[in-house]
Amino acid sequence: MTQKPASDAAGIRLNRWFTDQGICSRREADRWIEGGRVAVNGAPAVLGTKVGPKDKVALDGRVLVQRTARPIVIAYNKPVGIECTSDPKVPNNLLDAVAYPERLVHIGRLDVMSEGLILLTNRGEIVNRILRGEYEHEKEYLVELSQPIADDQLSRLARGVDIGDGKGRTKPCQIDRLGPATLRIVLTEGRNRQIRKMAEAIGNHVRRLERQRIMNLRLGTLPRGQWRHLSLDEMRELFLSLGMGEPRGVTRDIDTRPTLPSSSLVRIDSTSEQRGSLRPSGRPPLSGRPTRGDARPARPDLTARPQSRSGRPPR
Repeated sequence: MTQKPASDAAGIRLNRWFTDQGICSRREADRWIEGGRVAVNGAPAVLGTKVGPKDKVALDGRVLVQRTARPIVIAYNKPVGIECTSDPKVPNNLLDAVAYPERLVHIGRLDVMSEGLILLTNRGEIVNRILRGEYEHEKEYLVELSQPIADDQLSRLARGVDIGDGKGRTKPCQIDRLGPATLRIVLTEGRNRQIRKMAEAIGNHVRRLERQRIMNLRLGTLPRGQWRHLSLDEMRELFLSLGMGEPRGVTRDIDTRPTLPSSSLVRIDSTSEQRGSLRPSGRPPLSGRPTRGDARPARPDLTARPQSRSGRPPR
């Protein structure tokens, strides 16, 4: 006798179950469900189906094992040229670049021409709590513009501008001048290509954009193209900020040293923003900053321990 899916009064939504298991995003899960690829207890799933711990979820006829794995969050220093997508068909996609041994989901995005801090995790709840706009979590960026910015233009950006996305003016933000054309910008919202569009709204253009902080988590001295696990103290502060209590299964001896993925980087011509200029290369980018394969030493690691290249998950 075929079992029925869990009732709507119990469990969690099926698309959230997929993200909690670190399998895919909610949007991708919805596409799978609509495409008839997902079944619960032998019955075809529909949008809104809920599942509990005892339900059996199958994708393309293969039953997926529910797991209660320890929470994993890693910080990755994304180089220019890496696409923030988990689609394996996209060249230079984020998951291939990180090459983590377990399935992770990236938290938010940086466009292909931007660089800096990206977080990845195996817990969908962490993704949802960081990205929900009402929490207004801070994200800090170093921004280099193509031409100097006047004080009145800076004040205009800080108050909020219309970037033409149909959502009205951007929220007020903190902007510090670091030079004639260099700014530190702290946002509490995350619209598509927001900073680039803000610059365009005042007749300027972004030459370089690097995300340096998400909430309490900083890029620090993490070398470009490498990732590290968050420390126990960082995990505790993150979970507390997200209202998730104490992180379970994370030990203090977690290895937080930068890890060098085995996948090759891409190099992008800084004179063009056309994606056709992306190409694999072992040489450093034209910006002159060191990456893998560059003979110049990277910035010192605050942990003062040698780099690990094992790529193993924390014990």
